[in-house]
Amino acid sequence: MPRLSVIVPIDNCAAHLDKCLDSLIHQTVEDFEVILVDNASDDGSAEIAKKYVDEYNDFYYVRREKTGRAELLNSVLDDLNGDYVFCCDPDGYITDETVEALTVVIDANKDRKIDVIHFRLWRYGDHYVPEFDVAGDVLAALPSVDPTERSLIRCPELCCKAFRRAFLISHNLRFEPSPFCDAIFTFCACRRARDMAGCPKAVYERYVYDFGTSGKASDRIDGETLDAMLSAGDRVLSEGEEFMLARAGAVEGDESYIQEIRCFFIERLIERFYLNFWSMDEALLKKFADEYSKRAGLLVKEKLNYLKDRYKHLALPYIFMTHADALRAPAFSLLLDVRSAADGRDAVRSLYAQTLPFFELFVKQSMADDPDFPAQFRDCPNVRVIPDAEFYAGARAGANASIVISVRDGEYMDRNVLKETALSRVPGFLKPMMFARARKQLSLSKTLKNKGLSG
Repeated sequence: MPRLSVIVPIDNCAAHLDKCLDSLIHQTVEDFEVILVDNASDDGSAEIAKKYVDEYNDFYYVRREKTGRAELLNSVLDDLNGDYVFCCDPDGYITDETVEALTVVIDANKDRKIDVIHFRLWRYGDHYVPEFDVAGDVLAALPSVDPTERSLIRCPELCCKAFRRAFLISHNLRFEPSPFCDAIFTFCACRRARDMAGCPKAVYERYVYDFGTSGKASDRIDGETLDAMLSAGDRVLSEGEEFMLARAGAVEGDESYIQEIRCFFIERLIERFYLNFWSMDEALLKKFADEYSKRAGLLVKEKLNYLKDRYKHLALPYIFMTHADALRAPAFSLLLDVRSAADGRDAVRSLYAQTLPFFELFVKQSMADDPDFPAQFRDCPNVRVIPDAEFYAGARAGANASIVISVRDGEYMDRNVLKETALSRVPGFLKPMMFARARKQLSLSKTLKNKGLSG
């Protein structure tokens, strides 16, 4: 019987799958099995998976009819052979010593029967400054993890955790149908675990997508996804309250723990709201605002002050507004003046991933009509299309912001450029200079971090 079962859920992921599976065949030990469960992929993923199954022992391929992620993962949980199981998404990978490190922890704690093993989470991406997840590092460093540890709330990632299979079976733990099934499953499992431990030498590396090209259901917000997000938050909160009742006999004595869950969920709500601000209609904006107000009203003053400080660039709690309100007083008027839509594509995508999204974007008519202009942003309410011959005069005459900035190159911008520019303590007429400086400094910081030359 293998020590570990690794589930790799496959869903049209041919671009990344080789790298993921290569990380599994390069492990320093061989005492594990790999289950490749295919969600009816039609992009060549199946052929890649079968290549590894044909060449390597203990690699198994299972094809399912098209279904949701939760159902796909549940379909193989009962057919595993390993003592422990973890999920490795096909757009991520593990370092060479990860399986060996997990095995060492398992062998060193045979009498403990550790239910969940936490390891480190490294995030990287083409447009993301690579970094270790802070909460994940805390968990991985602890030889024993208490279920009330706050970092468990702030690290809901599934793929940096290994679960004892007998523990999952005894508690009948399954993935619940939801775009946020990973977080729900992880939270429920950690609340039921009697013993957990960290494994700092095991590392899962997760690819972070460019928001403009992600395509992940949980990244895009519509009415259905918002309902699913709210339901997931309520589900986790209910699980937390049941946990405290079972542990302490009352919730009132552990209000700080429940407040931490509420606060973390509201942070995700705020961030998802602004990431999707310009793509939502007015009805959805209002629903977001109502749900935020209802949930924020249950926070204690300490947590409200924390949110105000963390999102001071959004002037909490006065953050929710209509598109019309945002367009009457945008923080910036941005003039996109590049040679072609193809040259400006990355810049546009990065603008709509900004942590401060209150801007209006002026583009030339030829650019707006070009197929290379990102289609998902072409009809956003803050896009202003000006005839080419009148571009500068028309844009400056129609600008609603007191700060007008020309964007003359198409490089992808760090997501904090607009926030850093807005928060800079200089007169308004110097903001364009600060914008250019912020772009350069944040780009330099990313370059250095990519090379391991800075924290």
